[in-house]
Amino acid sequence: MKIFIQAITVSAMLGFLSIPAYCQEQKTEETRDAEHSHETHGTLEKAATEWKEQVEFHKVMASTFHPMEEGDFKPIRERSVEMMEKAEAWAKSKAPAGKDTPEIKSTLEELVSESRKLNDLIQKETNDKEIGMALTHLHDTFHKIAGLCRESK
Repeated sequence: MKIFIQAITVSAMLGFLSIPAYCQEQKTEETRDAEHSHETHGTLEKAATEWKEQVEFHKVMASTFHPMEEGDFKPIRERSVEMMEKAEAWAKSKAPAGKDTPEIKSTLEELVSESRKLNDLIQKETNDKEIGMALTHLHDTFHKIAGLCRESK
């Protein structure tokens, strides 16, 4: 009897633990953007005040990458041209003091090239899997630049 009661107690506890996950509301684009900037980019916000074009690129990246992670490709399909334009503007902009390094410049050139390739894939109506891989690669390149900017203080 004692084992039976323990089993019921454990089952009930496990059931209660799954309720919060089940009841989570769908994240909005705004919520995802806020989480992205606060949880994973605390230092980016400081860098962003120094390099406006970085902030502008990041806004588009955050509002397209996180929905893609959840299977929603509509934002990147609608904003790929804007993403490419933001990457080009960032690469052409004047870097803040200490951020004008050859490695940052070359990585920004990679970012532009990758954003153009991503836009080409979208214009050709490529499947979601390939677009997801291209956007993930672009996201990784963005983080590489953000890291280089932090290191070059």
